[in-house]
Amino acid sequence: AINASAFVSATNLRSINLPECTLIYSSAFYFCRKLNSIEIPKCSFFGSGAFMGCDGLSFISFPSD
Repeated sequence: AINASAFVSATNLRSINLPECTLIYSSAFYFCRKLNSIEIPKCSFFGSGAFMGCDGLSFISFPSD
């Protein structure tokens, strides 16, 4: 699990690949403006605003189920 506000405004975070993560709580990646790629194949819960303000996102891979 990724806790609430865990990476708020992480200025150098560019990509996320969390193959075993199942929970992402609210505002976990809030305003990570340089974040452009997310791969979270097993995640089943996304908290409110988990990726709010991530303006650079161009690729997102979520569970296919």
